[in-house]
Amino acid sequence: LNDTIPVLIALPPCFDPLLYRYPALYLLQGSGDIEGQWERLGIVTRAHKLMAAGEMPSFLIVMPNNDIDMGDDSKFLNSAEGRGSWEDFIVNDVVPLVDAKYAGWADPVGRAIGGISRGGYWSLEIAFRNPGVFGAVGGHSAVISGEYLVGASDDFRMTMMARSPDDIKRLRIWLDVGDNDYLAITGSDDLAETLISIGAMSQFTIGSGGHEDAYWASRVDDYLAFYAGSWFDAAPIAAKR
Repeated sequence: LNDTIPVLIALPPCFDPLLYRYPALYLLQGSGDIEGQWERLGIVTRAHKLMAAGEMPSFLIVMPNNDIDMGDDSKFLNSAEGRGSWEDFIVNDVVPLVDAKYAGWADPVGRAIGGISRGGYWSLEIAFRNPGVFGAVGGHSAVISGEYLVGASDDFRMTMMARSPDDIKRLRIWLDVGDNDYLAITGSDDLAETLISIGAMSQFTIGSGGHEDAYWASRVDDYLAFYAGSWFDAAPIAAKR
């Protein structure tokens, strides 16, 4: 990206990288924040409380900053897919770093990605194009209508990012949006209908709220349950390295 991007990695309680490998949840924030949005929403504190109580499996939470302070050179705002894009940064820089240095479980079953607003676009784009990297994806108030995307064609559809419908059908997908969210509700509704039509493993929920922190904070427990729920029954989580 021709820039240095800090990445916050929240380690689970009793983290032991010498003995265990851990699932990883990659969370992308919206374009209103350079850093810290997911922390501010309380997801790390809540996840660690549930892990410590044995109500949730141990996993890494990976939260990259974005580069919106780069203005017109921002890849978070002004790229779409492929080499040199935000996808390239996440898939080819961040994921290998987490697997190598923080004992990430190097399998799509052990990786999930989700994002808010513009980060929701990126989470869907990255997962749709890389189903061999991620096994689950969430778009939380994802801004995915062509009118809001830089350089998008008039006929843009989020599913165009996938190489085939079969790639999308390999993923667990959750879309959600607030009932007063004018930025995201149309695109999310259209994508949800398309996912149903192709038989994808998807769900779409509409909550109470707008395109705002208060709405996303109210859904933190739901987000964690979606991403980490399948990891309870996956043997490699607790397997020794």
